[in-house]
Parts: sequence; structure tokens; C-alpha cells
Amino acid sequence: MRDNGRGFSLVEILIAIMILSVTFMALLKGLGSVSRARLSSKTRSAAKDLVNDKLESMKDIPYHQLIVTTKSLTAREPGLKSYSYDEEAYPPEKLSMNGASFERRIFVEKVHVDPVQKRIKGLLPGAPDTGFKRTTVFVIWKSRAQWQMTKMEDIVYVDSLLVPRGGTQNYGWLTGVVKARGKVIRTGVLIFATQEKIKDMPPDITHALRMGPQKYYSASSGSDGTYRIYVPGQTASLYNVYAWYTPDTRIPSRVIRKSKRVSVKKKQETKGVDFSWP
Repeated sequence: MRDNGRGFSLVEILIAIMILSVTFMALLKGLGSVSRARLSSKTRSAAKDLVNDKLESMKDIPYHQLIVTTKSLTAREPGLKSYSYDEEAYPPEKLSMNGASFERRIFVEKVHVDPVQKRIKGLLPGAPDTGFKRTTVFVIWKSRAQWQMTKMEDIVYVDSLLVPRGGTQNYGWLTGVVKARGKVIRTGVLIFATQEKIKDMPPDITHALRMGPQKYYSASSGSDGTYRIYVPGQTASLYNVYAWYTPDTRIPSRVIRKSKRVSVKKKQETKGVDFSWP
């Protein structure tokens, strides 16, 4: 019969300590899991903020100044799907936020938008300008020795007739090269062709303006400095062709304009409508 007045034995104390230790360790493990989950969520939220901030800032870049990626690298971080990103026009950025380290990458491409099939297809940098460009921003980071990534994309467009929907049967087209100081301009130059005279800055091409009595047709030069604009042409239709060049994209108000008057014939290319700035 047990004597209730003698206290606990050493074995009983050790067993109690063991039970408390196991319980305490389980509690610590649970707290650690919650802490890691909170940290992971906080880090992913910071990554999304970095993506969104860059995407919003790039929306402020005019369509014709949004440089298409021509020199890219292929990402090969273990555990992540392979993708391409710009290494020249938009170099990768190393960033820190909330105690975590990130790398932000960008890829800009021309795209073909099929509204019927609801498909968007990326195009090569030298492809004709469709009036649509896609910007994709990636942010990568490491979490517990594993790579993580989040990304967002945005489609920008210019509301102008770049390629006739009904084909080129009743259209001619203008082609040319834009240069500054003898070198090809790779940052994009806005080109307008119209039978109207434009005195100052380019008009905002809306659907109503484009379909009005005086129609405007626009395009932006590619990264190789070339451009192509389709315009209605008859035996010999005269067009005023305008080019707006921004030497420094950090100062958008500093724009230099040049113009030419050319004749366009149906089903024919009018070559050599070049623009050059000293």
C-alpha cells in the first residue's frame, strides 16, 4: 500500500520532466511553424509589392518609348520554370525589403492579340508592330534554400490602324529608319502619317479621331530603328509623315519633331521615308 506522505520518487520526477519536455518541444515546433509561415507570407507579399510597383511605373512610359527586349538571358534557377528576361534595356535589380533579398527582372515583347480565340502570342523583336506590347515583371527570392518566384504582366496598346484588318489590297505602306547622330535610335520614335497638318504635339489617337474625316495612322519604330505604316493609297495619295523623338526619356517634355511629305500608291511600298536628328 502506497504511503501518500512520502512525496514523489526520482523516477516519477524524471517521467514528469520528460513529458513536460516533449510537450514543450512540440509547442516550440508549432510556434516555429507558425512563425515561418508568417515570414513566408510576409516575404511573398513584399515580392508582390515589388512586382506591382514596377509594373505601375512602366505604365507611365508612352507606348512608342516602351523598349522591346532584344538582348535577353534565360533564367535557370533550380525548381523554377525557365523564362527569359532583359539584361540590357531593363537590367535586373537586386532589392531588399522586410529583411529579405530579392531580384527583379523585366521582359517586354510585341504580341499578337487574337480576340476571337482569346489568345496572346509573343512575337520576335523584329516582327511588325501590331500595336500591342506585353510587359512581364518577375521577382525571385530564396526561402529555406528553395527559389521562389512571383510575376505579373500588363498589355499596352496604341489605338491606331497599324495593319489593315481587311488586308492590304487598297493600302500602300511607308517604311523608313530613324537615326540620331548617325546611329539607329533603339528607344522608339513615334511616327504619324496623315493628310492633315499637325502643328505641335501628336494628337491623342482615339477611335473617333481615327475614323473621322481626317484619319491618322501611327506606329513606333522598333529596336532596330525601322518602322512600317499602312495607309490607304490610290494612284498617288499625298501624306504628311511626322516623327516625334524624345532624346532623354527622363525628360518627356523635351520632344523634337520632324516631318516629310510623301506620295503613297496602292499595293506599293514607299521606301526611304527616313528621319535623322543631329
